[in-house]
Amino acid sequence: MTLRLRVGRKSYIILPKAIREAVGIEEGDEVIVRVKKIGDR
Repeated sequence: MTLRLRVGRKSYIILPKAIREAVGIEEGDEVIVRVKKIGDR
């Protein structure tokens, strides 16, 4: 699954609730993330 997310205040990245529920991610779970910067912002 590929997601496009924005980095918020304090550099937090939030996974939308619908995605967490669809995948079954719960508090305390570990998630592996591949980072790729897009553009020059």
